[in-house]
Amino acid sequence: MRADQLRFGYKTAHPAVFEFSAAAGQFWAILGRNGAGKSALLKTLAGLLPPLGGEVFLADEKMASLPLLTRARQLGVLLQEELSAYSGHVRDFVNLGGYPWGGDPAGKTDWALRQLAVQQLAGARLDELSGGERQRVRLAQLLAQDTAILLLDEPLQHLDWCQQQHVLQRLRQAAEEEGKTVIAVLHEVQWVEKYCTHAVLLHDEIIQQGRAAELLDPLLLQRLYHCGGRAG
Repeated sequence: MRADQLRFGYKTAHPAVFEFSAAAGQFWAILGRNGAGKSALLKTLAGLLPPLGGEVFLADEKMASLPLLTRARQLGVLLQEELSAYSGHVRDFVNLGGYPWGGDPAGKTDWALRQLAVQQLAGARLDELSGGERQRVRLAQLLAQDTAILLLDEPLQHLDWCQQQHVLQRLRQAAEEEGKTVIAVLHEVQWVEKYCTHAVLLHDEIIQQGRAAELLDPLLLQRLYHCGGRAG
């Protein structure tokens, strides 16, 4: 995935132009204070929000020119918003991840349920689960879609400490072992250096990016989050 001279935002563009390239095997975190534009950036990379300038490319093709089905076979997206209107069973919901491929010919549904440790919930109704259970089921559906790129907006919401680590370990595995590109909006700075290979820092006026271990300096994080105490 690549962004060229990208300007993003809902109505007003972030002041900085975003140049970006994420390769297979990389796990990127997008960090910034509330209102910095993290979700707007992710949605623009996903093609759900039109760029205010520049282009997003998938495999050197302009995303805007690709048919929706082609995008869905390359790009999986997890947004913050809950699909609360869905009241069917968990297994059927996860099975929908295979829709771009015409169903589940590779048997990804049961595999994805196991990956997120929710196979025991397969026969339950989605609308009867806890927030954390629903989040893990939504992540299972994303894995079942089996795309080369995963874009996730706050994938750790509703998850407890142990579940957060399990999800991040699974996403790191998707990058390292399966060769996927993972890009996630995260608030949990303490996990970024441990699990992510790269990071994007959205300041008010500038954007910094690079290897996570090199960017997560306490003083830099204090400036990023506008706090005077110890970061993280």
